[in-house]
Amino acid sequence: MSAQSENELLKMVIETQASRIKDQEETIKELRTMIDELRSLKANLEETLSEFRRQFFGVKSERTSNKEETVKSGDKKESIRVKSHTRERKPKATRDELYGNLPVKEIICPVPEAERFCEWCNSEMIPMKPTFVREEIRITPAIVERVRYMQEVLICPACKKDHDGSFKKGEVPSAFIPHSPASASAVAFVMLSKCFMGLPYYRQESAFTQLGAKIPRETLANWCIIAAENYLFPIYDLIHRELIKREVIHADETTCQVLREEGKEAQSTSYMWIYTSGTDGLPKIVLYEYQPGRGGIHPQKFLEGFHGLLQCDGYQGYNKVIDELMYCLHAAWPTAEESSMKRCLQKRKKP
Repeated sequence: MSAQSENELLKMVIETQASRIKDQEETIKELRTMIDELRSLKANLEETLSEFRRQFFGVKSERTSNKEETVKSGDKKESIRVKSHTRERKPKATRDELYGNLPVKEIICPVPEAERFCEWCNSEMIPMKPTFVREEIRITPAIVERVRYMQEVLICPACKKDHDGSFKKGEVPSAFIPHSPASASAVAFVMLSKCFMGLPYYRQESAFTQLGAKIPRETLANWCIIAAENYLFPIYDLIHRELIKREVIHADETTCQVLREEGKEAQSTSYMWIYTSGTDGLPKIVLYEYQPGRGGIHPQKFLEGFHGLLQCDGYQGYNKVIDELMYCLHAAWPTAEESSMKRCLQKRKKP
């Protein structure tokens, strides 16, 4: 084979290899583009699935942050081995333990009158102690009724003959809420259903409608608000003053969410502050205070007048309370060093 033929053959091989490499590069480029599209589609599907889960299992008005929704692909889960253990099975509760607090109503199942005579001597039989057979739980549904207070009026017949009437009227109890048909039992039932049973007002509205009373949910909410202001807040203030007199108070705060709060979005964070008394042998006190923020001014204002020990976590908002207590200690012991007083006060943060 001549040199020219070898060069042409080599050139043909090089062109063929170059064409193959070019085709491979285009294929790799297309595959990379497809992979990017699949990754984007996967991220969109995961985001859609997370939204569906949040709407199905969570509250629709709550907003989930992007940090919580983002799944880091680089994070690796580590598996750990948990040692097996033997758990003792709790004994099955008896009926007396389950229903011991319920009132008992006994129903006697009598023998028919025609069968109360002896089959042998035809003598009338006398009853013995009834024999227990079985028991059941009976529930009486709630009854909504209209109670009308009728005032009795008395008139003197002798004075009436002289055309000079003398009257006496019976004393009528005052209304639980002025100009409202709400009674103490009705408001207590609504409050119990809302706060303890977690039943929203719109569901209570439907339940009252089934019982024959069409009470709007706005009316139910107003009953609870007015009753809390008139009857519960004074008790709350009295317990608050008693708590301030205690020697030890535990404080903490937690997040909560309030819908349709004036001046705030529904997804904004509010706080519920909790204050409890210590184990001093006196009746336990637990008070909740709602505040829209987490500023230290809130515990400082709530604990105004308190001169004991406050146990809390290391949140800096409680420093305002520390400064207040240091001022009281300095007024009591002017010659004490500030550092020693501060160490004494900060010991309350340790369990």
